[in-house]
Order: sequence, then C-alpha cells, then structure tokens
Amino acid sequence: MGYDYALVHIKYTIPLAGLLTFFSYPLFTRLDVVKTLFIVTIAFVATIPWDSYLIRTGIWTYPPNAILGPTLFSIPLEELFFFIIQTYITAQLYIILNKPVLHAQYLNSPATLPKWIKSGKTVGQGVLAGSIALGAWLIAKEGEGTYLGLILVWACSFALFIWTITAQFLLALPLACTVLPVILPTVYLWVVDEMALGRGTWAIESGTKLEFKLFGSLEIEEAVFFLVTNILVVTGIGAFDKAVAVCDAFPDIFDKPADALSMSLLRARVLPSSKYNMQRILGIRQAVSRLAKKSRSFHLASSVFPGRLRIDLTLLYSYCRLADDLVDEAATPQEAAVWISKLDRHLALLYKDPDSSSAPLASQYAAENFPASALSALDLLPANLIPREPLAELLKGFEMDLQFSTNSFPIATPEDLELYAARVASTVGQSCLELVFCHCKHSLPPYMQAYLRNTARQMGLALQFVNIARDIAVDAKIGRVYLPTSWLKDEGLSPEDVLRDPRSEGVANVRRKILAKAFEHYGEARESMKWIPSEARGPMVVAVESYMEIGRVLVRNGNAAAADGTGRATVPKSRRRTPPPSTNHTQTAKMISRTPARRLLRDLTRSPRTLRPFTTTRPSLLKPIPPQPPQQPPQNAAASAALQNLSHLSPSQITALLSANTTPTPPTPPPQSRRSILLRRALWALFFFLAGYKLTADQIASIRFATPFLYPPADYEPEDIPIYRQQATYEALASDPGLDAMVPAAVSVSGSQITVRPTDWDHWEPYADFSDAHRKTHLCAGALNNPNALGLVHMVFRHRLTGELILAVVFGQGTSGWPSVVHGGMLSTIMDEAMGRLAALNFSANTAVTAKLAMDFKEPVTPGFLYKVRVHAVLPELQKGPDGEDKTDRKMWICGRMEGPDGEIALEAKGLFVVPKGVDVKPLGKRF
Repeated sequence: MGYDYALVHIKYTIPLAGLLTFFSYPLFTRLDVVKTLFIVTIAFVATIPWDSYLIRTGIWTYPPNAILGPTLFSIPLEELFFFIIQTYITAQLYIILNKPVLHAQYLNSPATLPKWIKSGKTVGQGVLAGSIALGAWLIAKEGEGTYLGLILVWACSFALFIWTITAQFLLALPLACTVLPVILPTVYLWVVDEMALGRGTWAIESGTKLEFKLFGSLEIEEAVFFLVTNILVVTGIGAFDKAVAVCDAFPDIFDKPADALSMSLLRARVLPSSKYNMQRILGIRQAVSRLAKKSRSFHLASSVFPGRLRIDLTLLYSYCRLADDLVDEAATPQEAAVWISKLDRHLALLYKDPDSSSAPLASQYAAENFPASALSALDLLPANLIPREPLAELLKGFEMDLQFSTNSFPIATPEDLELYAARVASTVGQSCLELVFCHCKHSLPPYMQAYLRNTARQMGLALQFVNIARDIAVDAKIGRVYLPTSWLKDEGLSPEDVLRDPRSEGVANVRRKILAKAFEHYGEARESMKWIPSEARGPMVVAVESYMEIGRVLVRNGNAAAADGTGRATVPKSRRRTPPPSTNHTQTAKMISRTPARRLLRDLTRSPRTLRPFTTTRPSLLKPIPPQPPQQPPQNAAASAALQNLSHLSPSQITALLSANTTPTPPTPPPQSRRSILLRRALWALFFFLAGYKLTADQIASIRFATPFLYPPADYEPEDIPIYRQQATYEALASDPGLDAMVPAAVSVSGSQITVRPTDWDHWEPYADFSDAHRKTHLCAGALNNPNALGLVHMVFRHRLTGELILAVVFGQGTSGWPSVVHGGMLSTIMDEAMGRLAALNFSANTAVTAKLAMDFKEPVTPGFLYKVRVHAVLPELQKGPDGEDKTDRKMWICGRMEGPDGEIALEAKGLFVVPKGVDVKPLGKRF
C-alpha cells in the first residue's frame, strides 16, 4: 500500500480540475452538466475493458507500494479516478473555449459544404483507418509495439466512427474550439506522466513497448495515449454539440429545445444534413457577424444564454442593427425617411398574422424593396414571439434621429432624452424580455411579467444613457448631439460648441449628469432582475453589468478618451469576464424612511400652537399634566416620613440614635456565590421569556400601535376643508421622498426667472374633470370626499413614458371596520377605482367598468397613514370576436398593489376591465 499515485492526483489533476471548474461554474448550464456526465460516463465505460486487459496480460503494471490497494476488474482505484478526472479536465476546457461560439452558424448541408472540409473529412478517415490497420499489425506481430497497437486499435476505432458522423461540423469550428482543448491538456498530462514514470508510480513492461521516449522518461506510447484520448473526448462532445446545434437551429422541425433533454436531441443527431434549412443558417451567420462587429459587450454576454434564446436574441439584434444602419447610412434625409416607411410597412405585413399567410407577403415585400444583404435579418425576425409595439416604437426613435439632418437638435430637454432612449433602447429591452418569457420555463403571474417589462424598459434607459455618454465624440463627428440643450445652456454651451469640441470641461459636466441619470435608472431596476427566469437571469446580469462597466470606467476616467482614438471608453477583457457583484441600489434603499407617525410624535413635543392644523387630538389632551408623586410601598412611605421628622438632626446624631435603639439580630446565613445567583436569574429570565413569547407571539404580530391620525380639528368649518387638504397633501408628500420627487418644484430663483425641477410624472386630484352634478352622484367623488373618509389626501400620479399609475391616499377614521383598521370593502373600492382609472385612461373610449376583480389582503391598513396604490396594465386581452372585431381596445387586465408607510405590501389585486358594449357611456376625462 502506498500513496504515490494518489499524490499525483492531489498535486496535479485535482487542482487543475478545480481551477477549470472555478472559471466555468458561472457559465455552467444544465445542458453542460449533462454533456459532461455523458462524456465522462462513455469514457469510463469504454476504457475499463481495455485497461483491465492491459493489466491482466502484464503489459501495464503498478508497484504495490505506489497504490492504495482497492481495484475494480484489476484496475486500481487511482487509475479509475484518472479516467474520470482526465475526461473532466478536457471537457471543461472545451466548454469554456466554446462558450463564445454559436454552434448553429457552423452547420452545413452538402450543397454549401466547402471543398476543403470534404477533403479534410476524407483525409481524416484515411488516417484513422490507417492507424487501425497499423495497430492491428503491431498486435499481430507481438513483441515490441504491442502496447502502441492496442492503443491505436482501441482509440482509433471509436474516433473513426465519431469523425465520420461529425467531421463536417468539427472542421467548420474555429481551431481554438477544437485544437486547443486537445493540445493543452495533452501537454500538461505529458509533463505529469513524465514525472510519474520517472518516480516509478506506474510502468510499461519491457518487450511490449518501442523503447522510444518523447522526452525525459515519457514513453511514446504514453504520449500517444493522452493525445488520442483527448481527441476522443473533444470529438465526442463535438458530436453532442452538433445535435444540440441542429435541435436549437430548427424550431420548426423540433418542437422542444435541446436543453429540454427530450427525444429531439436523438432525432437531431440522425437528421440528414441535406434537410437543413440553409437560408436560416446563413441568416444566423450574418446576425452573429453583425453582433460581433457592432457590440463587443453584448456579443460577450450573448455567449451565456441558452441555445434557442441566444439565437432569437441574436436575430432580434440583427434586425435592430440593420434598421439602424439603413437609416444612418442613407445618403439623404429623404432616403432615410423612405427606409423607415418601408420598415414600418414590412412590420405591418409581418404582424397582420405572423403565423399564417402574411409572412410570405412580408418576405415578398422585403425582397422587392430591400437589398439582398438585409433579407435574412427581415425574414428571420422572431415576430411570433415579440409584440409589434416595441419595434414600431423603435422606428419612431429613428425618426427623431432624422431631425439632426435639418440642422436642428431634437434633444432639447431631459424629457426629450428619456423619450428618445425609451424608443431606441427600452423597446429593445422589452423585446429581449419577451423572448425570455417565451423560451424559459417560469411560473411568473401576469402582474410580475408586466412589472419586469417595466423594469426592463427602465434598464434600457440606463444602458442607452451610458451609450450616449460614451459616444459623445463619435456622435459629434457625424453632426449629432444627444446631450439635452437645456443642460448645455447651464454650462454656457450650445450643441454647436459640442460639435467643435466634444471633450471640453462643460461637456464633461453634462456627461456626468447623464451618467448619474443612467445609474439612477440602473439602481431602480437592478434588483428586479432576480425575478427573471433562472436560465436567463445570469446572462441578463452579465449583459447589463458588462455594459454598465463602461459607465463605471467613464465615471472613473472623467473626460479622458480611450487609447484607441475612437473617443470611446473601453473595458479591460478581464473586467468584462467578471462583472462586479450586484448591489441592491433600489429606490427604496436610497430613501430615508420618515413616516407620518415620527413627524406627529415630533410635533407633540411642541406647544399646541405649533401643531399641524389637521390634527384631531383634543385640546384637553395637549395641556401639560403636572407630574404625579411616585407611588411607594407603606413601609417606604413610613420611613420617608420618619426621616423627614429627623431632618433637623445631624448624620452622626441619627446614627447614634439608631444604634442605641437597635435590637439583636439573628445570625445571617452565609452569602450565596455570585455564580449561582447569576445562573438562577438567567434561568428565571429564560423561563418567563419563553412563557411570554408563547402566550403573546400571535397577538403581537397583529398589533399596530396607535398613533395620532392626520385630521383637521374636530370643529373645522366646511369651507376650510380645501386649506386643510392642501396642507395635509403637502406634508404627506413631503414625508415620502419618492412621491415628493414626482412633483415639480422650484429649485432656484434668479430675478424673475424661476427654474423648476423637471419630472416625468403628471399629477392631479381625482375627479378633477367631474361636474358638480356628477360629483354628487359618485361614491368616491361625493359621499366619501370628506376628511373623515378619503377627502384629506388623495392624489394621482401617472408616468408619461411607462403609463404606470400611483395613487397617494390617507384613509380617514370613518373608513374603519375594526378600531384602527380600515374596512376591507373600502380598500377594495380604492383598488377598484385606481385600476379602473388606468384602464379608462388607456381605452380610446375613456371609460371602463369592472368585469372581474380579485383581492389578496396581506396586512391591516391603519387610518391616518400615507398609503401608495401602484397599478399597471398587464396586457390587453388579445382576442377577436366572431365578427372579427379586435377587442384589445376594450378589454384589459390590470394588476395593482397597496404599499404601506414603510414599503410593506398591504394588498394585491388583479382585475379585468372592459368598455361595455351596447351601453351609452360617457368619457370620464383625462383627469379622472
């Protein structure tokens, strides 16, 4: 028994395997696990009979003092582990080197196969067949060369079979994907084997080897063994990858993707190459070429997406990049406008009915109106998985670019910048997420999908802002300035100044503003990425972080340009591979909670005159109460009285008096040790703590401590309600930094000019468009519109770009069911009203009624506190009536939630809202 062979693994093979695992783990997928297990199992099973024969016939021996002892079919445990670890090392290196490569682009049919690949396949078959023949001759000759003959016959037989069915695919791959995974581990194992043979860890018996050493103690047979076994591993995984590529490249043939691990993989393995749709493969090649040429960051990030999702994302990027190039490279603005019109017409034909006859019409239109190089991107756009709206909005962003050609600068304000970024980047982010929802398994409810769509659009804003900040100099060369003119004026600049000197200090200041805006959007949307389906979550994070790293480089380097002279900041490759750990820079994390309860407790410490005029605390409770004397036990009270009677005596006199009248006391017992006292106290404390916790845990969880409520005085006059409402609304919004930022406010005053802080939100009091007669008959605008119900703080906010709607509300005491708990019916009314408001604002009829409504009450709601109701549209219900009528403009699902003062979710709701058919309804107005 010895440890020499085990030490070889501990020193050389296991550390290398661990290092490769460390690098491959962040990119490892379930398909990679299956691939590794597949090749390791095949190698282990195929090698055992051969190696067992070598040991039993005495060709291969192990000194007893070099191995632990346990064997399987005469093979030592360490040798069995070597089969596994060598295969694992080579497989991991192959997977790492092949991650950046989209294998589907290297598929070929007999008609498109290059001649050199045909010749290479034939030469390889000849070499392998000749090696088998040479090995058979060496075995038949016996004596020297027997071991080499056994290696060649065993290994080359497998290799010939794999080469015959996979050579066309393997030869098409880049050499870094096939040759390096063979050469690197082979050379490493040569060195390890040379050291092991030199120490006598294992040995080849004389008479069966050629006695030729490659270098040092390394026999030529061992060198050939490591070379051919690594070739077997690489070609075996290559055969697996070819089946994966075929399965993912042709979704019209295989209904399930490769990562579903279904029978589609076997069917793909045996599908004749003559049946490949080479138009699709050529389109994928062009799309990959565009991605690699135009965006290094996204090309790197795309390598970690699963197969079909990666292909569709690449095709989507190819379409967007093609559309951008057609517009940007047009000779005149009129030509660019024509291209936008043609792209819009193509979308109209494609989305008329993407699953049926309109697709050929769109292809025919594309062939007649677009150059040949653009046809693949247009025809392969995954229109059946992406809604039309984001792509149509992208074309509107291109229309904004055309305004630069008229010697004008369309980005006048930060709002214009956000609108432009929303059209050219948020649309792409939403489209990518739609593909994720289609290709990845998930159980996200509709409202969560809608939430992720909104945050994807917000993340698109962040990435576009980084892109604009990076390309200021590049854009200036083509006469474009995407910096808001109002921000340039603050620095004493104009767009023409940026064209002349894009690297001035003033431009750098504006760049910092844009980057700050980018990281603000990034921080608000980053945490939501944890809800993305797991297969795409990691790749999405890599894509976002690799691009935001450009922004971080810009922040650190200031106005310095990249060394390549393009005016663009670049990220070192090492930092692209390892994006910084995500931090939860969410909007909530950046806010300092200041609830109304804290503000009211602060006010109660002041005099009654300084209290807010809408407090309902009775005046009698605000008067100072004289302190009461502390309660004392009778013995202590008597002692205090006696001491007061003796107050005229001196301390020495009192001591003498007490000592003269004392009676003998019994002997005191010996004092207990401090340790026992502390232990007893600790046990009693633990007992009472557990008992109290057991008895009150459930009750404590449901208690909400009462605090003064936000109310006008009890004797308020009706005509003073607007004053109280205005001040209450101001105080409530000021207590919430998020809501306060949504309201325009003066930030500076210079003479008669007032600078107002911009905001992306519109806000109004509900029912502002209602007439007095309508208010009297409306529940919320009439009966509940008083300080005791909903009439104190009630404000609507709506985002101009995303359409998200937020309702800020403070419930009055009159809405309670249980004391200090708002009635569930009142909560349902508010949620229904807010969700219906969003539906009415989205429908062209400007009205809506509730068809379905579901509530999920999570936390009690307390009157007098500020609550926020957030609602957003999920999607219009896509269906058509029997007469072909499109119902998307009169049916819509809405989701919402109510958030408490500290951000806790008190209520979630979902409802279907419709425009009634055949009923005379009146529009509710734009400020409903």
